Amino acid sequence: MKEHEFKCKKCGNTWYATDKDIRESRKQQSNIQRAKLQNASGFRGKKYTKRSAEIARMQETQSNQDPYRCSSCGSRDVEIVGSTEGNESSGVSLGQKLLIALAVVFLPFIAIIFLLWKKPFSPRANRICLIYCAIMTCFVIIAAVTSGNQKEPSGNQGTTQGNVTSDDMQKDNLVYDVTQFSKISGAELIAILGQPDSVDEGKCNGAFEIPCVYYDYNNAEGLGEVSFVLVNNSIVRFTSYQNYPFTDGDAILAEFGIEKGENCVTVANTDAALRYRCPADGIDDFRAELIDGDTFGYLQVTYDMSFYEEWYLPMSISDKSDYQYWTQENVKQLLKAPKSADFPSITNGWSFGRNQYYVAVQSYVDAQNSFGAQIRSEFTLIYFADTSTVAYAVFDGEVIADNGYTKTADMVSGLYDAQKQSEALASASVG
Repeated sequence: MKEHEFKCKKCGNTWYATDKDIRESRKQQSNIQRAKLQNASGFRGKKYTKRSAEIARMQETQSNQDPYRCSSCGSRDVEIVGSTEGNESSGVSLGQKLLIALAVVFLPFIAIIFLLWKKPFSPRANRICLIYCAIMTCFVIIAAVTSGNQKEPSGNQGTTQGNVTSDDMQKDNLVYDVTQFSKISGAELIAILGQPDSVDEGKCNGAFEIPCVYYDYNNAEGLGEVSFVLVNNSIVRFTSYQNYPFTDGDAILAEFGIEKGENCVTVANTDAALRYRCPADGIDDFRAELIDGDTFGYLQVTYDMSFYEEWYLPMSISDKSDYQYWTQENVKQLLKAPKSADFPSITNGWSFGRNQYYVAVQSYVDAQNSFGAQIRSEFTLIYFADTSTVAYAVFDGEVIADNGYTKTADMVSGLYDAQKQSEALASASVG
């Protein structure tokens, strides 16, 4: 039986687990998920309370025995650094037991061979004995060769170790793959989850009141009570209400099938809520709320944030520095005494916003007026995205530049397609 060495990437702790330990953990995880699905009904009676208590006990047991969870810090960000055959002192392997059994069966016939040399029997009896001994000898040789081939050297980190690989570890930790719903149509969603329990028309709750269609499921497999939002017959968000396992913020994205990208920004990280903005391509927002110990009860994934917020894209420090410099140079041209300009630091007094169309910059400047008095002026400059070209500018409450600027709300509203929205309604046949 193979023994695998695990190492926590977070705290460096190491521990060991056998193939049997891993199989038992997988079985326990499966039992917990099955129990949760059975307990997902809306009725909250004695059976529900009893099942909930049983699930809690199962989760506690599984958490304590889970080989993929660090016992020191609780993190699931672990790796398998090596695998070896079980220690000699831990017991006799199956191949060795087989060799011993064959030897016990075979040994009496060695004595028969010696007896035949001393007092031969009939030629036929001699041939039968010799053939039988030859067959037994072949069995012993085959068993020895097979037992030897079962031994594998421990591979390099990240390579296959017996029946366990780092890929297997990620699959075992997968709670639900939320990437499969990214901007798919209503018909594609129905192909995955079946017909919704209800379909309603409404508007996206956010900065823009964009018409949308809601596909609601009372008890979708793996998601529980969940509501999908479709704009132009494309899923832009879903919200799920059920208890999910929670380990830590470092592992939660991977547990939901999301490969964390370089543009990912942590928006909130408290004892009760965790939120990432733009964690990966095709996903603009990830929220886990109602965190309570090792579970959380609210999951919301937004695939297109442009229908909910105006300035939703994160900006790097480098991008902010560039736009700060361009803005300062533009503002200085408006001042009576540009050399007297005093701008705040980038970390105190500047606001930046970005979407797929524009980059907005707001701040203030203290500078001398025509009479030499130091006064403060506030300004807002909006640039075309990924350029230093000003689309719109306001200085001291006065519009000083408008180079074909269209409000974001008008541009988002222009994306709405009533025909595609009708397709979303037609795809569902509730009744």
